[in-house]
Amino acid sequence: MQLAAIEKPAFLLGERVMLLSDDQRTKQRLILGIQLLNRSWFYYVEWIPPALEEATTLDDRLAFVPQKDLVRVLF
Repeated sequence: MQLAAIEKPAFLLGERVMLLSDDQRTKQRLILGIQLLNRSWFYYVEWIPPALEEATTLDDRLAFVPQKDLVRVLF
């Protein structure tokens, strides 16, 4: 039995990305987590920035998106 090679994730923690399906095309987001699920990479990205006046849970502020839905932000 051989182990199948799995590609490395395309994005790194802390990297800036944009969502392809986002209506606000100029809004950059941060990669806050990476997870391999069913041989595909998924990323936790900041969905709603933390607000000082509004208490939200971490689950409310993160989106779990597949790699194909992200675009790298070039400086």
